[in-house]
Amino acid sequence: MKFNQTFIIAIGIWAALMAAHFFAVLFFFEDPVFPIVIDTLVFYILFGVLSIGCFNFIRYVNLPEKPALSTLFNLLAAVVVCTLVWYLFGNTILKIIYSNDQGYLDFNKAFQYARGLEGLVLFTIMVTLFLVMRYQERIGLAQVEEANLKTLVSESRIQALNSQINPHFLFNSLNSISAQTLLNPEKAREMLSGLSDYLRYTIESKDQALVPFQKELENALRYMEIEGIRFGKRLVFNFEVSQGSKSFKVPRMLLQPLMENIIKHAVENSTQQIGAQLKVSAVEQGFTMLLENDLPEGSSENQGSGIGLKNIEERLALSFGQNFSFNADELDGKFKVFLNIRAAS
Repeated sequence: MKFNQTFIIAIGIWAALMAAHFFAVLFFFEDPVFPIVIDTLVFYILFGVLSIGCFNFIRYVNLPEKPALSTLFNLLAAVVVCTLVWYLFGNTILKIIYSNDQGYLDFNKAFQYARGLEGLVLFTIMVTLFLVMRYQERIGLAQVEEANLKTLVSESRIQALNSQINPHFLFNSLNSISAQTLLNPEKAREMLSGLSDYLRYTIESKDQALVPFQKELENALRYMEIEGIRFGKRLVFNFEVSQGSKSFKVPRMLLQPLMENIIKHAVENSTQQIGAQLKVSAVEQGFTMLLENDLPEGSSENQGSGIGLKNIEERLALSFGQNFSFNADELDGKFKVFLNIRAAS
């Protein structure tokens, strides 16, 4: 609860107590109504002013993390001082107003002990209310700070994982462009243009944890086009992507490490053609992706043991918690990566 809301509640309590005081005095003492109205207004306006002072004192004073004995003693002293000031000032003002009204003076004298007790009760209620709300506000702020800190830690981990993306692709691409410059300038220009678009996306999206799958797909295609120029007919890549999946938000750089995995563990280790296929669909229940590629004949290298796959799984966990499944394994002569992201319930 915000402290401003506490102040509004306090005003409501003040008005209710003032009305209760008026009707109680009217019931027990058969005095004219007008003096009782003045009596009520004087004492409760003073009570309101002093309560505002208590409100600001408790709001801005440096309270300990938990209420200590010294804190309670200081607040008790504040209650007593406020009650004395309230009682003395109120009586002084009313004695001046009704100096010639012996009936009211007799009523005021008869009511003095009850009024003193009333003041102690009133200020105890107000100070306790303000103190409780102050600690509630502190707890609320601590919870917000904790949530912000957890978010910051998660974002920092995601950025750290993103920075692990293998830079070998850049070096290999530059070497290929350099080699093609004299042999095939047109192909070199194509690779350079594709690499430029790829790097532009990588830089422009670096602050985004999640991006539409459409953008990830476009960037993965740039990557495969560049590698296609490098490897020629040794690499064949096909994809089937449903329209609904293109707007689904996925971790940035989800596909690129998977594509790099195909190049590093399959295409580079084979003299034969390596086919790769991506199938993606999205329904109300979530997002499904299957990426598979041929395995080179006679290869003993484990395609599923790289840091890229672990990196992806960690980033998926940070983004989706337990609402996903991610598997990568060799099956029927192919290496298959399956991802399912379940819609949040």
